Amino acid sequence: MNPTEWSSELEFGHPIIDGQHRELAALTNSLKSLFKEAVEPANLVSALTEYCRLLSDHFSLEHGLMEELPQEKYQSHIQSHRQHHQAMILFVEQAIKDVTQGAETSEIVAEMPVVFAKLRHNIIFDDAELSTYLLQENILRSTK
Repeated sequence: MNPTEWSSELEFGHPIIDGQHRELAALTNSLKSLFKEAVEPANLVSALTEYCRLLSDHFSLEHGLMEELPQEKYQSHIQSHRQHHQAMILFVEQAIKDVTQGAETSEIVAEMPVVFAKLRHNIIFDDAELSTYLLQENILRSTK
């Protein structure tokens, strides 16, 4: 698992969202480092709970921005973006539940790269597209 690299090219143009993206990248890297060791279930639950909290907070902020877009014009993007967010949250919540119910931590560790890849895709493609729409609608001003 290669570390999630952050670069200014991934910036959204919203200071809070960009900060959360950087924090998510750092937490992803921390999880990947944790996964290289034999991880105790309690430690895995704690780390995944923090990851899920940060994902939820981040996605809530993005949803608020999407609500400011003309809904009819951007309905397809908004719906798709929200579905991607929901899928990631549900995946992590299920992983937490599985570990809590006694699943092997190695199984959870093996599945988490799926979430990491989805998050990276979300930032690179979905959030870049959202940023463009927010700029076009004068909801967001470029900080670049």
